Amino acid sequence: MPPQIVNRKKLGFPVPTRVWLKTLMYDWAADILSTSAAGELLDLPYVLRLLEAHKRGDADYSRKIWTVLAFCVWHAIYVDGSIDPRPERAVSRLAS
Repeated sequence: MPPQIVNRKKLGFPVPTRVWLKTLMYDWAADILSTSAAGELLDLPYVLRLLEAHKRGDADYSRKIWTVLAFCVWHAIYVDGSIDPRPERAVSRLAS
């Protein structure tokens, strides 16, 4: 390996949540924020407004939105039980 690669500073792994929250993950995020039982603890209508503003391009609210989404998913798994985190087991037709 060239020395400029071996000796360079450690780099993070950027994840395009800023873009995803405007496109691929927008509907999922809006659904989570609209239906989460964590609304008893957080002002989710406010976060939905941030999501809308983010989608319009008014500002980059992706970090705030992502933080709340992570909490809502955690809450759904460990507090209200509305999400089952276990992966479904694929059953092979060969096993029948």
